[in-house]
Amino acid sequence: MWKNFDEATKARFIEIFETLSSHPDAYNNLLINSLRYQLTKDLTFLKRILEHIDGHPDNLTACASSFMSLATMVFDDTESSDVTSIIDRRVFRSLFEKKLKRVMELYDLLAKNRSVPFSRNGKVVVLTRQFLNPAHAPTLDAINFAIMLIEDFGKDVMIVASSEISNIGDGAIAPGVLAPMVPEYTGGLKYMDMYGHSIPFIVCGDGAFGDGAVEQGIVVIDKFMPEMILCVSAPSVIAEPFHNRSFCFIYPTGRDVPITNHCYFHTRDQPDDEMNHILAQDKLGDLHLFSQHPGFDVKPLSNGLTRKQFGIPEDVFLFAVVGQRLSQDVDDCFLQLLGHICAHPKAHIAFAGNFDNYDDKVGQHPALRGRMTYLGFQPDIMGVYHISDAYLNPTRKGGGSAIVYALQAGLPVLSPPFGDAGQAVAGFFKLANYDDMAHRAQELMTDETVLNNYRAMAREEAPKFSDRKGLLNNIMNAFEDFAKRHEQ
Repeated sequence: MWKNFDEATKARFIEIFETLSSHPDAYNNLLINSLRYQLTKDLTFLKRILEHIDGHPDNLTACASSFMSLATMVFDDTESSDVTSIIDRRVFRSLFEKKLKRVMELYDLLAKNRSVPFSRNGKVVVLTRQFLNPAHAPTLDAINFAIMLIEDFGKDVMIVASSEISNIGDGAIAPGVLAPMVPEYTGGLKYMDMYGHSIPFIVCGDGAFGDGAVEQGIVVIDKFMPEMILCVSAPSVIAEPFHNRSFCFIYPTGRDVPITNHCYFHTRDQPDDEMNHILAQDKLGDLHLFSQHPGFDVKPLSNGLTRKQFGIPEDVFLFAVVGQRLSQDVDDCFLQLLGHICAHPKAHIAFAGNFDNYDDKVGQHPALRGRMTYLGFQPDIMGVYHISDAYLNPTRKGGGSAIVYALQAGLPVLSPPFGDAGQAVAGFFKLANYDDMAHRAQELMTDETVLNNYRAMAREEAPKFSDRKGLLNNIMNAFEDFAKRHEQ
């Protein structure tokens, strides 16, 4: 959002905030310095935020909003890790504890069945912090886990979106983005027809996190009385109070140890010394049950799209770029990479996903006009890959599902060795930076041997990241161990 300000507007705001920089109140200091950081990206202001974080108000909405604002800063810190070194785990845990205190108060007030002990009843809540369209990876994960629990384990499943990734920014830390929402999903309990199943789901608080969303989530879960709560993609503070009566498990999409007090979880990687220190420091050793890459579902190939319908010539070499946050991911450095690639006359770039400022970005690079096409949001991602010759991944922490589906489609994939996508290309020739990617892209277009080698590697690597059922089997084995202990 802040990137869209022109330089004159930024300068004016920076001048105004400078006059307020010595405000004695902790809340206003947090707000002013976070605004100055968002406008300048000067780490000095980020460090000043931490000087006042202990004075952050206890209000649930404010704590949740600030938590997500800081998490977005860390998520966007793609290469230098400077932000990550400043906003450490202590900061997030402080805000988490404040959120949890209010959640527990509401649970004690509203959970009529809180004294009912654990019992097997075949009911599972799939709990996600945000529920959008099926192209949104955490939403798709929630749906796919629900389907597998129904079909493979005979469970009665409800999807609950806590709205912890909220469409309001009401904290002391200025937000980098506000979450999108799907209006037709709001308004209480609804049903989604997926693969022959009618699955109940609810978006708590209509996408706005606060007391109302937590109250709604607690009441609906308490009434459903699940034997298991599966937190998809990240921890949810709403799961914490249910730990004595339900098996609460976190499937995190990130590689860090999740912040929790009572929920079981797995990690992608075997714990190293740093992770073991965190597990011991936060007393989470008994909650960490196993380590396993989560894998992705296998998507069937599709020929549902054609180049002709988008006006893309048949004789170009088409590089696909896919994502839900392309407005942020496609920055000036990535556009410069595309400029180097498009020095070859055959190169063409296709973007698919959410790219709100596409026209503005293209307008800043006139040399790329006519060499790029925005396909819009495309639910048929394998159809996008069907018309593509290769896949390009920007430097970002996410992008794991997009690149794995590109591998499943047999596409050569080019990515920096960073984030989820970087893990997926660990078996390929290492590309250290965008310069290496530009050079390899030129080789793909000019050297048939290189192109065929990359296609063969894609076919070889794809199965390593295409087994979601293995993860769910391990989670269900852990549930059985939990159930046996509580039935004794």
